[in-house]
Amino acid sequence: ENTQGYVELLTDSEEAKQIVSDENKDRKFIYETIVQQNGLPKDALKTVEEVFGQVQRDKANPGDKIQDDDGTWRSKS
Repeated sequence: ENTQGYVELLTDSEEAKQIVSDENKDRKFIYETIVQQNGLPKDALKTVEEVFGQVQRDKANPGDKIQDDDGTWRSKS
């Protein structure tokens, strides 16, 4: 889980690339829908992504890889 609310691929697996791509397309659609349905300006998308990024990192299981605000990756404890 990265800081922008998306899954980031940390391996070279072709199967994983497709899964990550599909998941991120779904998330982007959800984030854009939230902006649209709430009548927010288009630049609010970045804020929505960041908020959901934090939610996803908070919900991650111990041992899952998460990205800290400074960009470093770590296993969630």
